[in-house]
Amino acid sequence: MAAAEADGRAPLLGQEARPWHTPPIWGVAADREVQPARRPDPVAKPSCWANGETDPSIFHGGCGMADSAIFIGWGEGIAGREQSSLTLFNEVLAYYTGLQKRGEIESFEAVLLEPHGGDLDGFLLIRGEAEKLDRVRRSEEFLGYNARAGLALRNLGVIGAYIGAGLERQFAVFGKLLAEL
Repeated sequence: MAAAEADGRAPLLGQEARPWHTPPIWGVAADREVQPARRPDPVAKPSCWANGETDPSIFHGGCGMADSAIFIGWGEGIAGREQSSLTLFNEVLAYYTGLQKRGEIESFEAVLLEPHGGDLDGFLLIRGEAEKLDRVRRSEEFLGYNARAGLALRNLGVIGAYIGAGLERQFAVFGKLLAEL
C-alpha cells in the first residue's frame, strides 16, 4: 500500500508505476488495477431534474449553469521532461479542483486518448460560465501552468468552446444565417 493510501489520500498519478503501462503523455501510469466503468442507469435522471428541469437535449448543458468551456489539448511529452510533466499534471489537477471548490469553474475533466496516429494525446475540458472562465483564463496561475506545460509537451493548445446554453446560442445564430441565404 502506498504511503498516500495509508493516510486515506488517493495516490498521485504515476506513483508505483508499472513499466508496461506508461502512456506517451504526461508520464502518467496506473498504480493499481483499473476497474471497469459502471454503465449509467438509462432510466435514472440527473438530480437537478427533480427541480422541474426536464430537457435532456445536448443543449441543456447538464445540471449546472455552464455555457462555455476551455479545451486544453496536448501531444506527446518532450523527451527528458517526463517527470516534470507528471508533477505538473498533478499540480494542475489540484489547481482545477480548487477552482471548482471555490465556484470559479463548474467542473473539469481530464482525458487520456488511446494511440491513434494523430498529434492529440489528451486534453482537459474545463466547464463554467463564460465570464468566470474569462477571468480564469487571464489569471497568472492559469497562464503559468500553460507556459510550463508548453515547455514539457508538444502541440499544446488552449481553445475556447461553447457548451450548454452557449452551444444553443451558437446554433441559433447559425440557423438564422442559413435562413437568410
